[in-house]
Amino acid sequence: MLLAAYSAVAAPPLLSQQEAAASLAPLKPPCACFDCNCFGQKPPPPDPAKVDDEDPDQCAVVVGSNYDTRLELFAVGDDGQVYHRPQRSHGRDWDSWAPIQGAPALRGGLAVVRAQDRLIVGLCGTDGSLHVAAQAEPNGSGGRWAAFRPIGGPPGGCKHRPTLIVGRKGELHLFAVGDTTSAGQLWHASWPWNGGVCDYRQLVLYASAEAALAAGCGEWALLGGEATDAPSVVESAGLLHVFVRGPGGALFQKVELPAAAADATTTTAWGNWSALEGSASSTPRLPVLTSGTSVVELYYRGYDHALWQLRQGVPTGVPEAQAQAQAQAQPVEAQPPPLGWSSPQPLGGVVASGPAAGANVDNLAHVVALGPDRTVWHKRQFFDPKTLSAGWYNWGSLGGEASSGPTVATTGDGLLEVFIRGTDRNLYRKPQLFDPANATDGAKLRWGSWEFLGGPMHSFPC
Repeated sequence: MLLAAYSAVAAPPLLSQQEAAASLAPLKPPCACFDCNCFGQKPPPPDPAKVDDEDPDQCAVVVGSNYDTRLELFAVGDDGQVYHRPQRSHGRDWDSWAPIQGAPALRGGLAVVRAQDRLIVGLCGTDGSLHVAAQAEPNGSGGRWAAFRPIGGPPGGCKHRPTLIVGRKGELHLFAVGDTTSAGQLWHASWPWNGGVCDYRQLVLYASAEAALAAGCGEWALLGGEATDAPSVVESAGLLHVFVRGPGGALFQKVELPAAAADATTTTAWGNWSALEGSASSTPRLPVLTSGTSVVELYYRGYDHALWQLRQGVPTGVPEAQAQAQAQAQPVEAQPPPLGWSSPQPLGGVVASGPAAGANVDNLAHVVALGPDRTVWHKRQFFDPKTLSAGWYNWGSLGGEASSGPTVATTGDGLLEVFIRGTDRNLYRKPQLFDPANATDGAKLRWGSWEFLGGPMHSFPC
């Protein structure tokens, strides 16, 4: 039986668009040169030994995409409740903000994933448990949400933001950083999509979740490491890739092994942690690109406050044609471990927040971040047919004035949307639009105006 978790809890007071416009401070003129010190505000590189390992960046919204391509926003109100706001139809108006009942006090931020048939939201509570809530009907067709429910967590509890991702067989993977008895270490649990007692719908919807947990479903496995932030996880070539930021900003990767490596006691086998070059003062954000030999691209803010990129590609000494032929000749389960990584590549800028990134309709990356003027800045890739490789345009301003780091979402038609919390603590959205008349952009795209989405909302660690 579905949990009847829909109450008439009052939503936080929302400003009207006219009130918000009146209270919003005048926007500062954008910096004319984001790659140079044109504001005189470029901070000196900090001493890494004195940098707090807890990421200070704050976010204010996470975004999910339903199977019918409608976006859905999730945020935390000033009353501590978790609120959601879905689009009525793709690219159209939005429904009102509504609470999801049963959210505990948060110990970190929100996470959202589109599972096989519905959106699921997760968070770490101050009670040490992960709590999850799910749409009551497939694809959110009724607009209702089942209440948050605790599902346990790593020994000693979890902190930061959990990470939720769906694997190649439809299974739900949960990643969390341990708190007390396993402080900073990463843990993993998975729930299948098979209609059995351990089906993840038992976990998020039905009264038998307690019985499934008691039966040993979703047991937590220690992945180790030492993470100072929430992990970033992405699937590439049918395998999960996990990235964490360690003490001093060091970056580490752990990759799922092919299915043949798993034994009878586990459903997921993992390789060892490996160190990546670079030192980050922000949590990685990971769009997945399939063009050329670039499989995963990782972006981070360095201690010099510039944006940096790590790119996965063909291992050193292996010709591109040979690597592609090997990959095409082998099934997913038999493919080799992950490809090699480039050295850190500087993308410039004076970045005052952790970056957010997304892949566009042309499968090229766009990265956004706040500048020292608190406005949103944007940098995007282009494909060079002469060199058959991707390059980068210069930084450009998207305007706005933010009190939180930006969030990027990709719509069902491959366009991007940027979300921020303004200095008035309300949320705003800037959509990318298709414009056949735009002769300056080969993809015929342009950015729309900032649109008011209501609030006020409380920020939380990214």
